[in-house]
Amino acid sequence: MADPTTRWDGDALVAGFSVAVLIALPFAVLGRWAVDHDWDGAGIAVANLGMITGLFLGAGVAAWRQRRGTPLSHGLIVALGSYVVIQALVVIARLVRGGDVRWGAAVANVFFALGAGLLGGFAGQALLRHGLLPPSAAPSPPPTPPEERP
Repeated sequence: MADPTTRWDGDALVAGFSVAVLIALPFAVLGRWAVDHDWDGAGIAVANLGMITGLFLGAGVAAWRQRRGTPLSHGLIVALGSYVVIQALVVIARLVRGGDVRWGAAVANVFFALGAGLLGGFAGQALLRHGLLPPSAAPSPPPTPPEERP
């Protein structure tokens, strides 16, 4: 278990990053491929929406699982960190292939990532406020005494 005196809950951050990258990365790759192959705007929008949804879900998981009382901070860090990692991978792939990097789009999309992180943080906070605890925080049933075991 993480040290409760630190600001960040490492287990919650890892869980959130895992969810965000697992969902958002394929959509980011699809979106980059769609732009390179001149897809229509709707296809690109769906890919971008999928990526933002992955960031939102990862942020929500981190906000929900954290035990520091800072769900919004955890959500924002996960969404922003995941976005930076994904964009770094996409940029490296583009540079290796000799393609152009659209720096303006990458920087502008940071605001969408921050929005997803904030909304995910609010969603995780709402789950906690309504008493919906993550499995790791739910109270365990008391152990069965040895004389009652079959």
